[in-house]
Amino acid sequence: MDESELQNALEMPTGLTNLGNTCYMNATVQCLKTVPEFLESVLKFASGGTSAAYRQAYEDLWPRLLTGDGAGGIAEAVTGALRSLYQSMENGRGTVPPFVFLQAMHLAFPRFSEKTEQGAFQQQDANECWVELLGLLKQKLPSHGNEAFSYVKCMFPLYIQIKVYDFYCTDFHYQVCD
Repeated sequence: MDESELQNALEMPTGLTNLGNTCYMNATVQCLKTVPEFLESVLKFASGGTSAAYRQAYEDLWPRLLTGDGAGGIAEAVTGALRSLYQSMENGRGTVPPFVFLQAMHLAFPRFSEKTEQGAFQQQDANECWVELLGLLKQKLPSHGNEAFSYVKCMFPLYIQIKVYDFYCTDFHYQVCD
């Protein structure tokens, strides 16, 4: 292995700065980024705002959240912030602070913005972040230009299993929902 091959082999992907108990979110974002089809779908997302720079996404985020059409506006803002974050990660080295995406997540899911008595963000669960984020993204990320087909829904199906017992606990039924 020559010097340039060794240099490429040792290059680490761009990471995310921990902004104080945000490792749950960072792990989720970085894990999803490793799925090529998912990354491509996010990077191709076209929203009403500009996607050229992370700073522009920050400036566009608040009006879309405040004047957006409820959950649709929030879903668009979170998806656009994720797209801008991934663009920054694709173009950078070292670490990227996910300020805009964190703010969008806090507005979309207020429980992720809860703070301790000392004012720091509370610990959160990566699985909860995964489920909430994918639930929101499947609203805005169609696959291969097909608005009726959601790549997120197909690749990352979310199922809930319900057991229903009768009065004597002798009979039960499974019901799976998407």
